[in-house]
Amino acid sequence: MPGLDDVVFNLEPLLSCPTEKIPLALAALSAAQAQLCARLLSASASARESASPGLVDAPELARQLDLPESWIRSRARSGRLPTVRAGRYYRFDVAAVRAAMVKS
Repeated sequence: MPGLDDVVFNLEPLLSCPTEKIPLALAALSAAQAQLCARLLSASASARESASPGLVDAPELARQLDLPESWIRSRARSGRLPTVRAGRYYRFDVAAVRAAMVKS
């Protein structure tokens, strides 16, 4: 089986294929491109998820704690809940919020 360098840097066999096989070659390349793009997007999404494990927004925290979202936002603005600021948005570490609620 050819290695990645053989495929990427040695395009001569592909470029010299018979004219009648060009549509098949283009279809194969298109399918390979789609699969590689999907892998990149999946890896990117995984990286974003692992960059901030456990951080959720106010609606998700409210859902997990079975509390009104307005209560969550009010406590976040007043500093009574631990938050992580992401620009103008609040994000919450669910474990830290639960611990803070137990203490109070």
